[in-house]
Amino acid sequence: MFVFGTALLERNVEAVNSLNVFPVPDGDTGTNMLLTMKGILGDSSSVLLEAGDMADQMARNALMEARGNSGVILSQFFKGMSDGIKGMTYCGVEELAKSFIAARKNSYSAVGNPVEGTMLTVISSISEAAVKAADAGVGVDELFEIVCSNANDTVERTPEMLDVLREAGVVDAGGRGLAIILEGIRRQLKGQSLGDTLPFGDVGSPEMLSGKVSEQFFSDTHDKEYGYCTQFMIEGKSLGIEKIKADMEAIADSTVVIGNETIVKVHVHSEDPGKVLSSAISYGTLSRVDITNMDEQKEVFSRNTPNEGVNVSLGIVSVALGDGIKDLFVSLGSAKVLDGGNTLNPSVRDLVEVIDSAKSDKVILLPNNKNIIPTAHQASEISSKLVQVVESKTIPQGIAAILCFNSDRDIESNVRDMQESILSIQTVEVTEAVRDVMLDGIEVKEGHLIGLLDGKLTTTGRDLPSVVEAILEAAGVSGGDLVTLYGGDRVQLDEVQDLEKRILAVFPGSEVEVVNGGQPNYHLLISIE
Repeated sequence: MFVFGTALLERNVEAVNSLNVFPVPDGDTGTNMLLTMKGILGDSSSVLLEAGDMADQMARNALMEARGNSGVILSQFFKGMSDGIKGMTYCGVEELAKSFIAARKNSYSAVGNPVEGTMLTVISSISEAAVKAADAGVGVDELFEIVCSNANDTVERTPEMLDVLREAGVVDAGGRGLAIILEGIRRQLKGQSLGDTLPFGDVGSPEMLSGKVSEQFFSDTHDKEYGYCTQFMIEGKSLGIEKIKADMEAIADSTVVIGNETIVKVHVHSEDPGKVLSSAISYGTLSRVDITNMDEQKEVFSRNTPNEGVNVSLGIVSVALGDGIKDLFVSLGSAKVLDGGNTLNPSVRDLVEVIDSAKSDKVILLPNNKNIIPTAHQASEISSKLVQVVESKTIPQGIAAILCFNSDRDIESNVRDMQESILSIQTVEVTEAVRDVMLDGIEVKEGHLIGLLDGKLTTTGRDLPSVVEAILEAAGVSGGDLVTLYGGDRVQLDEVQDLEKRILAVFPGSEVEVVNGGQPNYHLLISIE
C-alpha cells in the first residue's frame, strides 16, 4: 500500500516543494520526502513479508535513506509504526492505532526542538484520530478515511500555528507531503485509481504555486542566518544516542538525531559545520556526509526563480500500459512512463520525445515488450542523450530490472545488472483468444482463455482459475517461489484475490502478491521468480 502513497507523492512533488518555507525556504521538502519514501520501500516492495517484518524492514531502510529534516521525521514516523506492530503477522485496526501512537512518540523524540504547525502536528493529530476510530470499531479502510480527513484539516490549520507560514500564505510542506502519502494509501485500500493531481484543493497562495514568495516575507526574514544544512551517519559501538543529541543541540539548530547503539543519523543546521563534524567524530566513524549552503538556496528562492524540478545524471524511461502498472514503475523510480505495449507500439519519435523530456543526461530505456525492442534501439541511436536499452520483453521483466537500479552506480553497471535480473523471471500472460487456431499442438477456440509462458502457448480453457493453475504447474512453481499477479481491466480485484488463495493452497510454500495492474486485453500478467 505504500507504493501508491509514494507514487501519489511523486506526481505532486513539485507542489509540495513550492510550499517549503520552514525552517528555511530551500524548496526541497517534497523531494526529500519522496527520496525517503523510495528508500523506505527498498526491497520491501519485492518480497512478501509478515506485517511486523515488513514494517521493520521498511524502518531500517528509512534510517539509511532519509534525507533532510522532513525525510528524517518521516522515517521516524514509520520507525514508530514498525515498533507498534513488531512481531505481528497481520495488522488490524487496533494494531494500526497503536502503531500511530508509537509513530507520534518516535517522531517527536527525534527532534531537538519540536515546533507545532509542522509535520509533527499532523502526526500528533492523526494519531489521536486513529485511536478514536479504532475505539469506534471501524474497519481498516474507514480508519484511513478518518486519518486522511484529519490530516487534511490539520494541514489547513498549520498557518494558524506558525507565523512564518501565515506570512508566506502557505500551509506546512511536510504536513502536506504526509497527507498526500496517506491519501495514496487510502486510495489503494479503496481500490481507486491513483489520479494525477493533488486531491486537496488549493495548496497555498497563487504566488507560492508559481514558485514565488512575497517581497514582504523575504524582507522580514532577510537578516536571519541560515548557515549550512549538515547531514551524516555515525557508526560505532554503544554510541549513546541521547548524549549525541544533547551535544548537537548545544552547537546547532533544527537538530534531528535518530538511530540505535551502532548507527546514528544526524541532521542539523549550523553556521559552522566543521564544529559539528569535529564533535561527531569523537563518537565513531562518519559517513554519508552532506553539507548544503542554505544561504545560497535562500537567495535563489527569494529571486522568485521557479522550481524546474531536480535534474539527475541518470534516469529511467519505461514503456507500459495500465494505470496500476504505470504507477508501479513510477514508484520504483522511472522518471517517465510512455504508454505502449502489445496493442500500442510507440514510434521512434514517441520514444525520442519522452527520452528528451526526462531531466537526466543519461537514460536507461525499458521497452517491456519484445516488439518495442528494435524501436527502442533505434531511438537510442537518434537521441542526443546517452541512451542504453535493457531488453525487457515483458512487464514482469521490466519490474525485475528496475528493482535492481542503483542511481549511485554508472550506466554500464546498471544495465549489466538489470539485464542479468531478467534471466531469473518467468512471465505468464493470460488473455482471450480472438480466433480459432491450432498452435504448438494445442487447439484453441475463439473466446476461450489462453495462457502463454514466456511467449509460448501453454494451455487453454474456459475457466480462469484452471488456466492459471495449469500454467503455473507447467512453469514448475514450487515452495519458495514468488508469484505476483497483475490483474487487468477485464477481471475484478476479488477474482484475483480468490486466485491468490487457490495458488497458496495448490502450491504450498509459494508466496503470492496481488497488484491491481489495470492493463488492457490481458486478464492477468504473472511474474514467477
